[in-house]
Amino acid sequence: MSYPVWAPTSLAKDTGDEVIDLLTNTNDWRAKAIWDSLRKRPNFNEEQDANCYVSLCSHALRCTESMPAISPAQYKNHASKIAKAAKELSDLLYMQTDTLGDPSILSVMAGHPFSFLSSSATICEIITGLPYMPHPPTIGAPNTVYSVLSNAQERMWKQNRIRHELHERKVREWEEKWGIGGEESASQEAMQDYPPEPDVPITEDRILTALARASLKKILERVSEQAEEMSRNDSEFYLKQPNAKNAKMHVFTRLMYESHMTMFQTPLWDTLAQTISVILRLPTDVSADDIRPIILGGRK
Repeated sequence: MSYPVWAPTSLAKDTGDEVIDLLTNTNDWRAKAIWDSLRKRPNFNEEQDANCYVSLCSHALRCTESMPAISPAQYKNHASKIAKAAKELSDLLYMQTDTLGDPSILSVMAGHPFSFLSSSATICEIITGLPYMPHPPTIGAPNTVYSVLSNAQERMWKQNRIRHELHERKVREWEEKWGIGGEESASQEAMQDYPPEPDVPITEDRILTALARASLKKILERVSEQAEEMSRNDSEFYLKQPNAKNAKMHVFTRLMYESHMTMFQTPLWDTLAQTISVILRLPTDVSADDIRPIILGGRK
């Protein structure tokens, strides 16, 4: 099938893509109508905006296909269970007990008999698949996970110290420049010239140091907090009736509506209806009147 003259030329090189083939189908008058409508938009760029629109359609289709076929009630109920289970596991792992000795002179982990299960060493072993620190240690053995992480932490501390010392020097220079000393307050003009705190770059050492300090307790707490928020939040639901006959069309419609509002600042109802009909290959075309209630009347 020849590439239609009315289709954006920038898409011709990517024929074979499902969405592009649907939107450039020579035999589909709706596809032509879509591009004719979009070209009427102010400042529509034949190359950039055409590719952008295809990307939005592809993204909406992928999201629709992968949308969990569960109701908001089921979703929130499961999220609530996750929140509760994560908190319970955290509490179990960090159960506090009495000790046989004086806890004030023992390690901070004394009285937490199961904390080793969630230690950074255990987390590192799970992630790397390597022993954290072999026992007994072998003389002349290659680097261990522990030694690699320890060296990274030491380098990170040195880097931080250098940044801190450099910033302190700039602050002293700033004080001398503006004649600030003791308890003398700085003017607004001087404060605008105050040297900013140095950014901490994302380096391998920084990532390894974070891994060395990994805490399953913090991870579980984060999971519990996020799941709890999910259990109370229904603003992200695009589907309320997963068993509805037109559930897939409703989800895709909502996603494409948001894309239209982002790209064009207007729904373009007729064009939106045509895009929905073409991309979803609906047996019966939908109209603007069909999709308005889905948006204006709430998600279904």
